[in-house]
Amino acid sequence: TTTLNSKHLTGDAVDAVPVVAGKPRWEWPLTYAVAAAFQTAAIALGTRLRWGGVWDKVLNEMPPGAVNLEEEVNAYVARRRRLGRRAFIDGPHFELL
Repeated sequence: TTTLNSKHLTGDAVDAVPVVAGKPRWEWPLTYAVAAAFQTAAIALGTRLRWGGVWDKVLNEMPPGAVNLEEEVNAYVARRRRLGRRAFIDGPHFELL
């Protein structure tokens, strides 16, 4: 982390990067699949998560599945732009709420 005010430092956040053939991959289709897996687990365990793809919603409360999560990211970016703000998206980031 680049800040001293990070949930990573308290163990309340992780970055999960997909690995294919032993190499980390940053492509969004793979990131959506990882986010969908975190979403499924969070719902099953009743653990509320925030995802860095959509900072202003709870991952558990979004429509399930990678395709829906892609739509949620696009909607988040549009919401931020309407406010005249930059959309910071960090697909590998997951944090406990």
